[in-house]
Amino acid sequence: MTEHHFSEYLQSVTQLVNDTPNNDNIPDDLKALVTVSKLMIQDNPDSYQTLIDGLANLAAGQSITSLPKRPVYPLLTLHVHLAAFKKRYLNLPDSIWDHLTLQFDQLATPLRQIEIYRNTPPPHMSTEIVLWQASCLLLMGTLRHIDGDIELAMAVIQQIVDRIVPDNPLTKQDPEESLDGWTYRELLGIHALTNAALLVQNTPWAQRIEQIALYHLYHTQPDHCTSEPWGVFGFLWSSQTHMFAIQQIHDAKAYGLVGVSRVLLADAARCLTEFQTPG
Repeated sequence: MTEHHFSEYLQSVTQLVNDTPNNDNIPDDLKALVTVSKLMIQDNPDSYQTLIDGLANLAAGQSITSLPKRPVYPLLTLHVHLAAFKKRYLNLPDSIWDHLTLQFDQLATPLRQIEIYRNTPPPHMSTEIVLWQASCLLLMGTLRHIDGDIELAMAVIQQIVDRIVPDNPLTKQDPEESLDGWTYRELLGIHALTNAALLVQNTPWAQRIEQIALYHLYHTQPDHCTSEPWGVFGFLWSSQTHMFAIQQIHDAKAYGLVGVSRVLLADAARCLTEFQTPG
């Protein structure tokens, strides 16, 4: 993928996120998440308090009640707040630091449960959630310079990357699991693994992502994909698989870019920006 194409996709995805009108029917907590997600791609001091309040709410164990009761959504919410914080923390008021250390400790503690997968990969059926936990811990550890959290997260991710799966998808499909359900989990996992690989600029992880993406390019039909554009940057990353991402974006537009879809596209735009200007 050339720099020109990345710039083109960045402009297109960012425009979709920014130009989609706000929907008054979206619950307030989901509106707040969309507001925070836009901080990942553009600065807006009017949104700082929403980010600060969101981190405090997450540390207190509050979730976005309007999102589906799937385990990935609290992790997506955490990731978005951490990624937005990483972009804007230098501009936030000094007063936040009085509480932030404790809040980050509260947020990191449950993520450290992935310790059980330091030396052995997780079950296939829970791999995508473990990847999300590890990627969030990796981001938080990087922000805080906590070497133990960084090492744990990277060790767990490496176990998953090193696992051999026939034909190279991320996981094996359980015989009792529907194709739609398995594909959904695969896309969730691609999204988390891509975030982690980009954060630490890990080439072997990126190569594994390309393998997974190629598998789905050749084997996954649009009918089996969710309308939510999970893993878009993972498919845009390689010139061999970018057409899959274009189809995902088209499908998301067709279903209406509200709520989670806007958040996921904002994260894709963040990835495109960080790939072009790492560090």
